[in-house]
Amino acid sequence: IESAHSRFPVIADADDRDNIVGILHAKDLLKFLREDAEAFDLSSLLRPVVIVPESKRVDRMLKDFRSERFHMAIVVDEFGAVSGLVTIEDILEQIIGERKSDS
Repeated sequence: IESAHSRFPVIADADDRDNIVGILHAKDLLKFLREDAEAFDLSSLLRPVVIVPESKRVDRMLKDFRSERFHMAIVVDEFGAVSGLVTIEDILEQIIGERKSDS
């Protein structure tokens, strides 16, 4: 998998992007990427979706991320439509400023 991301929202139907059925972690796919890998059911690899409203305060979101031990949440508007996603890294950047690159 060529991506800088390690987690991916999975939708059930390409025509309904608001119906996110789970979060796929790239590391869970690794054992199935070998040529001799057996077939698998994608739904068995999905992690639960965490949903947060757009109106949720960043400090409250950080507290929830830390106490519930999740790293990504789907952000929805007041009608339940997906408006984006947020990661713990996004929240920390908002609180302490953008991280400096090591290079």
